[in-house]
Amino acid sequence: MLQNPKNNFYLIRRIRSSLFFRLSTLIIVFSIILVAGLVWGFRFSFDRQDSILDAHEAYFYSNMVESWGSPPDTFKVIKDITNLNLQCAIYNIENDYSRFNATEKNSPKYWSSSSNFPSDVFYYYQGTEDFKRYNVNIPLHVEFGLISDLPSTAVEFNDYVFYLGYSDPDDTIQSNMPTYLLAISLTIIFIITLSFFTRKYLYPVQLVKNRLLRLEDGDLESQIPILGEDELAILSKGINKIILEINSLINQKHQLLLDVSHELRSPLSRMKLLLEMIPKHTNKTKLNNEVSLLEGMISNLLLSDKLSIPYKNLNLSSIKINSLIDNIMAMFPGENRIIINNIADNIEITVDTLKLQLAIRNLIDNAIKYNNSTDDIIFDIYIEGNNINFKVTDFGEGIEKEDIERIVEPFIRLDKSMNKVNGFGIGLTIAQKVIKAHKGKLIIVSNINKGSSFTLSLPIKRK
Repeated sequence: MLQNPKNNFYLIRRIRSSLFFRLSTLIIVFSIILVAGLVWGFRFSFDRQDSILDAHEAYFYSNMVESWGSPPDTFKVIKDITNLNLQCAIYNIENDYSRFNATEKNSPKYWSSSSNFPSDVFYYYQGTEDFKRYNVNIPLHVEFGLISDLPSTAVEFNDYVFYLGYSDPDDTIQSNMPTYLLAISLTIIFIITLSFFTRKYLYPVQLVKNRLLRLEDGDLESQIPILGEDELAILSKGINKIILEINSLINQKHQLLLDVSHELRSPLSRMKLLLEMIPKHTNKTKLNNEVSLLEGMISNLLLSDKLSIPYKNLNLSSIKINSLIDNIMAMFPGENRIIINNIADNIEITVDTLKLQLAIRNLIDNAIKYNNSTDDIIFDIYIEGNNINFKVTDFGEGIEKEDIERIVEPFIRLDKSMNKVNGFGIGLTIAQKVIKAHKGKLIIVSNINKGSSFTLSLPIKRK
């Protein structure tokens, strides 16, 4: 199944914004800098120490070759190179072609401990002049270099050139790799250990995050577990206390509205009863309408308050699109101007059915009120991406751009419509709250003298 690139983008963005990710990245970056600094420091230190040791080694080789005499005493040569596990080849200076081609047949050796030494050209990289900086005076001209990538030494004494190399090439490879591996291993252990303790000590942050997510879903009862007595524990206790206070305030406010509405409904009911007892009069109908208006306003206030609670749980259930449409249209008996275009297929979605039906009903009801009397109302249901859209279009007077954001506020009615239709100015407010509770959005598009469209777009949740 193909993954949505947009979802991947949001996932990457969420990971990058994670506190654990940033702390881990910081630890890794500083660890890399630490390792690089240590490696550079070790290498600089080792290079300097190696250079000093090379100077001492050059001094030793110089004295040793000088002790062999000129012409060299091969018995002394054999004794010394055997003791030092070295190979040696001696050339007359005029016959020394080994610096250019050691295998050239026209490069006769004065003497050699092995016919295979030297096997290649001698490449110089360090000499007597380089050792003077360490205040070591070398009696003879000594050069360090490579023969077949192996460390070798060339010493000039009178008319001879002496080439010295290890008899066992494998012993010449003095690698710092074990040191580097040890440093890298210790760094990895350091990172893992630090990450473990970081996660352990910051675990209360994850608990706070989880609690806030549950709070968004309407959970006002559960508490954050308190771990330890540090600053994060104090923060967790504070959040628990605040949530309890919020829960208490919401319950008190809702109870107050219920009590007030009950107290208001009682005199309204008595007013209705008294109206029925008085003789017929032209103002009796008006009074009945005003009482009904007040009752409707109280009902809508309670509903609006209930939907305003950001922690209210939705009563989710599955319903097929066709059944949802049938339920909505049953609220408009005898209305034949509504044209339904259902191109969403008869899929089954998971929503709060009653609230969604109420929201769509409000959109259609507004369209009926503000539509031109001779025009139809278009009700489109279609899928767009991962969303299902319920779009209601009328062909009324339209809405000014600066008024589009205002009309979703409670009890806001545009001046030009105040005397045209009855209502409380709360239908769009309820529709927007319902769609936001479903993680969707209300989209309003309007053109003056052409009409308006209201779209409820919500993510598809299927069982």
